Amino acid sequence: MQEALILLQELTAADVQWVFTAGVEECIAPGTTLIREGETTEAIFIVFMGAFQVRTRAGGERVVATVGANEIVGEMSFLERRPHSATLIANEDTWVVRLPWGVLEAKLCSDTAFAARFYRSLAVLASRRLRETTQMLGAYGSP
Repeated sequence: MQEALILLQELTAADVQWVFTAGVEECIAPGTTLIREGETTEAIFIVFMGAFQVRTRAGGERVVATVGANEIVGEMSFLERRPHSATLIANEDTWVVRLPWGVLEAKLCSDTAFAARFYRSLAVLASRRLRETTQMLGAYGSP
């Protein structure tokens, strides 16, 4: 999946510049947990290099997916104001841009055009993920 690209494609060049200026670049060491299921980090993350294992309690703590470069994580918790639904653990040195909720909310409140583009990009992202999940589940149901 290319979630970050979807997010960035919906934004203007100035919007993208703001995201990377307002965010904090971080390197997450291998084996480090970025997001823990049931907790809240109060940030969204754009992964631009490396990869994370995705684990869930419902999945028996096994790896259920991998997210890597050009993906965005933590947006569901931002939108719903609920704890994370999965745990993400770095597979390798993984570089992210951390965009704190407070910084993002201030921008969304002060720039309604940016807010419209940003929320539209999250809607497109959610739609794509749902479509991919539906297709994957359909494949499992096939004889």
